[in-house]
Amino acid sequence: MLLMGFLSTIIFCLSLLGYIQN
Repeated sequence: MLLMGFLSTIIFCLSLLGYIQN
């Protein structure tokens, strides 16, 4: 459960960073 939330948070942050850089 906690791992899933952690992974989803990482994916969200990476997608957000990619959106800002582009």
